[in-house]
Amino acid sequence: MRRFLVLAFATLPLTAPSMGAIVQAASVTSEYISEPAHYQFRETIKIHNRSQTVAENIVARVVLLPPSTLYSQVTLTGYSQRPARIVHDQNGNTVGIYRVQRLAGGQTQTLHLKWSVISHAIAYRLPAHVKPYNTHSALFRLYTNPHFEYRQGVSTDAPAITAIVQKVTRGLTSPVARAKALFVWEVNHIRYNPQGTSSGSALATLKTGSGICSNFAELYAALLRTDHIPARLISGYATNNGGGKAGFHEWDEFYIPDVGWVVADPTWGHFGYFARLQDNWHVPLYGGVVPDVDVHYASRDRRAILNVSSSYQFTTQSMSITPAPKVPLPIAAAGLPNTTAMVHRHPQSAWARWWAAVIHAIGAVLKRLSHIL
Repeated sequence: MRRFLVLAFATLPLTAPSMGAIVQAASVTSEYISEPAHYQFRETIKIHNRSQTVAENIVARVVLLPPSTLYSQVTLTGYSQRPARIVHDQNGNTVGIYRVQRLAGGQTQTLHLKWSVISHAIAYRLPAHVKPYNTHSALFRLYTNPHFEYRQGVSTDAPAITAIVQKVTRGLTSPVARAKALFVWEVNHIRYNPQGTSSGSALATLKTGSGICSNFAELYAALLRTDHIPARLISGYATNNGGGKAGFHEWDEFYIPDVGWVVADPTWGHFGYFARLQDNWHVPLYGGVVPDVDVHYASRDRRAILNVSSSYQFTTQSMSITPAPKVPLPIAAAGLPNTTAMVHRHPQSAWARWWAAVIHAIGAVLKRLSHIL
């Protein structure tokens, strides 16, 4: 019999903290160019044991909030289960740690989360000259590290990427000018794949000359990091593409001293989107190339026995009119996406199996005694 754990929503007005950088006030470095749009969205996460074997010591890491941005304020407003603890990962995400002692065969654990979002169209006023980067800072070392997210497709310092960077940025000294030159180069040389097939990496996107939004973002991050400009990826949701469709989307932010993180969307680059968003449709969900649900568990069964599914539901409370592009902008997939999830099984030792059996037997005895008393 499937069991669903659905509790009444608790109120948790939690907003994204500023991670890694203190950004100046919007009136100093940027300006809002539209009235804000207001959204609400919900996520439903289900962990289902499809076997007859008990899964134990289940630990689920769930992204609760993305990194803080100037163009979108995300607030976690409710949940069906309180996390055991809250941590912050290196990508600036706020992560909830959920623990389930055991999940019998055929049972399902369900978690509901809900958020409210205020999103703006925004334009950054970037200085022509900026002070040098603090190359010893944790932010600089992480977001220019060639090994960071390389296996996930950000091919920083690959020879072909390096050659492009050296050619495009020759003679440019300001990181703002270099970032713009790399953006323009990518927009002019990479086309969107209408079949929606991922190239697999920034290097593959460069070689094939095409990709989807995640590939555009990976390539731009690789170009920036290779040029020693800190860059991070933002995975999110586009509530509109100018043609009335919504779907999963991915874009970038790069870091400028005394300014902070600056947004850029190379997938939509033919319509601008360097250091500005001409719409209030961008809703960040999480930062970095990470699963928004990551599950670890122990089991006697050597097969993978847990299925993890996650889905979003978006609603628009109000959206101001923003200038629509002449043609619909590309998004990875129309409609509401299923989010990425990872499941890891850990072999259970003989000692752990014995101890679990003892705990289970004690629990059964106590339950029987409670009925007798």
